[in-house]
Amino acid sequence: MANTTAGEELASLHNLAQLQNTLITAINEHVGDMERKPRFAGLFYAYQEPDLLGANSNGLVLRPMDGSRAIAPWNRITPELLTRVLEVGLPEEQRQQFSALVQFLTLQAP
Repeated sequence: MANTTAGEELASLHNLAQLQNTLITAINEHVGDMERKPRFAGLFYAYQEPDLLGANSNGLVLRPMDGSRAIAPWNRITPELLTRVLEVGLPEEQRQQFSALVQFLTLQAP
């Protein structure tokens, strides 16, 4: 992003924020009506095999194995975790539209 103007960078960040809102809506629409929520295999964020209950502006809403509810904050979601979210939380035909978010997180990763 070093070669872009400040206005272009701001527009890009705005587009990514809108894409994140679209992702939140897509996850909620897909998993919202499911009786059996999608489950992450293995460790996801800080939880072993949590269910994906949905998403909101704060992060992903998870149900750990103890039955409680937890939030995995968006600012803690790595590119690898986001890829897993897309695989578990969305049908295959919807995943591609969110590749820009994965690419952005990859560029921001230390």
